[in-house]
Amino acid sequence: MSSPAEPAERDEPAEPAERDEFYADGLVARIYAPGRPGRLPGLVEVHGGAWNGLSYRSDDALNRELARRGIFVASLEFRQGAEGAYPKSVRDVTAGIEWLAANRERFGLTRIGALGNSSGGHQVMLTALLPGEPGFTDVPADRAARLDFVVLCWPVIDPRARYEWAVTSGNRPTLAGKHLDYWGDAETMAEGSPQHVLAGARHRHLPPALVIQGSDDENLPPGMLDTFVRTYRAAGGQIEAETFEGQGHNFVIRDFATDAARHAVDVISDFILTERPAA
Repeated sequence: MSSPAEPAERDEPAEPAERDEFYADGLVARIYAPGRPGRLPGLVEVHGGAWNGLSYRSDDALNRELARRGIFVASLEFRQGAEGAYPKSVRDVTAGIEWLAANRERFGLTRIGALGNSSGGHQVMLTALLPGEPGFTDVPADRAARLDFVVLCWPVIDPRARYEWAVTSGNRPTLAGKHLDYWGDAETMAEGSPQHVLAGARHRHLPPALVIQGSDDENLPPGMLDTFVRTYRAAGGQIEAETFEGQGHNFVIRDFATDAARHAVDVISDFILTERPAA
């Protein structure tokens, strides 16, 4: 008499394969390729650091987890600080987006989007709003890659507003100094602000967007993200906003093991894996 069959064990997601590839002269992308067959959504990931610090490996834990869930991630190295002063770093990020789009078939990608946290969120949204922008790329607007979705994690979405807050009510002289190192002056901060681009109707593209923020963010002025969400919707864009109570700036990256961080990753991955049309 045969023994009853053992219940089948549920397969754990395969660990992603990781490697670096050059996407532009002297700049690499860290690739996190899911260990599963089939075509997958692709994601350009841009780290934070007030345009002056951290690296393309700073968000390893998040990028690996997204890859485990079936998202192909390319985390970009880009110029920072005075070397990457605006718009140089944005030009690097745009080059990374164009590179991933050009390699869509090689990597087996369906849709292509971008995720940025803090100052990375600023750069991601600016490139999303202005495909083909002179100074960001040499590709004409009618041939430029257009993102299918954007994820903004606690983004510095209005650099001028954050700078003014840091100087006055925020009392953050070091943070204000990093703004000046990258931007040079407040007028340039306004020029490169996604909030100002929308308010001035300068945008060319409005991809579906998700904003992740903590209710106790110590690095962003109160109300800045709410204003952007309202402006995005008023311009005709689709944008979702998730606020995590009691969480501060960079809460997902700071401690990836917390319940809040894991829930945020659930929200992010569900958003990326669900297709939505652009406005």
